[in-house]
Amino acid sequence: MMQLVKLDVSTELETYKGSRQGLDDMFTEARRQLREESRIRQDVESDLLVQINMKQEMELAMKLLEKDIHEKQDALISLRHQLEEVKAINVEMFQKLKTSEDGLKQKSEMMSRLQEKTNQVTAAMKRMEQSDKHLLDQTRTVAISCLKCVGRENNI
Repeated sequence: MMQLVKLDVSTELETYKGSRQGLDDMFTEARRQLREESRIRQDVESDLLVQINMKQEMELAMKLLEKDIHEKQDALISLRHQLEEVKAINVEMFQKLKTSEDGLKQKSEMMSRLQEKTNQVTAAMKRMEQSDKHLLDQTRTVAISCLKCVGRENNI
């Protein structure tokens, strides 16, 4: 009986050892799988953090680009407004230049006519001076003749 009990205990011990070995093997495998899955989870979390950071950087970059675009659009609107003002000033200056050129042309034509009149008046004055000189010469000649006549009459 003792042998039977020993055999029974021995069998139970072997069964227990076999079960224990199987459980240890299962536990070791579960632990290995847990470590592997923990490592994979950490890798995935790291990738997720990297992607979250990249997304935040992209969002910031997009906001900066949008701000830059708005600033450039505002600058473009301002430059277009300035261009319109410059065009208006240019048209105004062109009109003033045209008016000045027209006025200058009229004054130049008037100066030409006045020069021509001046030349005509100068020529008329020279003719009058020559005529006056001729009349003066004739008057002297007549006066001398008169004096000669008067002198002859006094001698008689």
